[in-house]
Amino acid sequence: MTFRKNVLASALAVAVGSVVAGNAVAANPQRLVVNLTGGADAAAIAAQLEAAPGVEVVRVFDDFNAISVRVDADVADPSLASLAGIKSYELDAPRKVLADSYEDVTDGGETIPWGIQAVQAGDVSYMGGKKVCIVDTGYDLGHPDLQTVGVDGEDEGAGAWNGSADAPLHYHGTHVAGTIAAIDDDDGVVGVVGDGTLDLHIVRVFDEGGGFVYASDLAGAMLDCAAAGSDIISMSLGSVVESRVERQVTHKLDRQGVLLIAAAGNDGNATFSYPASYDSVVSVAAVDNDLVHAGFSQRNAAVQLAGPGVDTVSTVPRSEGFLYGIASGTSMATPHVAGVAALVWSNVPSCSNHELLEALDASARDLGTAGWDYRYGYGLVQARAAVDYLAANPCN
Repeated sequence: MTFRKNVLASALAVAVGSVVAGNAVAANPQRLVVNLTGGADAAAIAAQLEAAPGVEVVRVFDDFNAISVRVDADVADPSLASLAGIKSYELDAPRKVLADSYEDVTDGGETIPWGIQAVQAGDVSYMGGKKVCIVDTGYDLGHPDLQTVGVDGEDEGAGAWNGSADAPLHYHGTHVAGTIAAIDDDDGVVGVVGDGTLDLHIVRVFDEGGGFVYASDLAGAMLDCAAAGSDIISMSLGSVVESRVERQVTHKLDRQGVLLIAAAGNDGNATFSYPASYDSVVSVAAVDNDLVHAGFSQRNAAVQLAGPGVDTVSTVPRSEGFLYGIASGTSMATPHVAGVAALVWSNVPSCSNHELLEALDASARDLGTAGWDYRYGYGLVQARAAVDYLAANPCN
């Protein structure tokens, strides 16, 4: 009996850790089911567990000798496994609705990417008057599925924002741009705002290799976006190191009414990525076409919204030798959220950036654990639901 309890204590220690090897459950706190011996007093054991630091009793199953608990790995004591009456424990396995899987749809000669469907982009009309700034690798001006009117830009030392012979474009920025604004023209693909009238400002910070830039460069790019009159800044980029100046710029622009949106990161762990994790920036996680959290998508307390980010089809520069490509990442999720923000905001121009964000949070499709959680934030961004929410809850 002593050996068994020691084994159980060790197992509980693993279970309340940050990772369970070979298991998809890696959240903190975790959900466990405590199985009781026959005849054990479930209510009494539940009271003991509830009184222990780091443990919250979710439900007592009197008729089934079981208690479900939420355990905080940083606080809980593995010796809880030795409480009299506890037989074993198991991970409280998640369940999901076996529906709502999205696939790309062909309409005539045009592909409607699954992500555009999932965020309800086709259910809301763009009413004009908004500008999105894309800080990335540039924009293929002249691509047959991207607008040429209402687009301008600048570079931050990485080459011409619209590409040139001596500074060709990396695919990333054009792919992001297509998700936001590919034209709905019965050919190619369509973006979130597909009518060709969304104002775009492009700031190229990455060269053709798509390598890296410094935080101060990005801070300058954000200021350039604001100076160009951008309402929304979309940043499919980041790294793990904070920057004081970058943080200060995000706070300033947020106070000025700009909505800043950035990728949560692709390291598949709980680390924070910046600029996404600054308080003034919306951190975007990625989901797949089953609306399940993408394994690469970082999960942490900064995640606010989720967007489609797996096998996303969009535009790529003509220099690639083809017009369209598929990519995955929180980089792909971010422009879905930026595009929806522009779409919704155009319908309620009197709203502030904070009021708009509150509506996007409140109307998001809840995924995973009920309410906000580390993986999905408030959930999958929804254009139609956000417009309806603001109709019922007008901005001041």
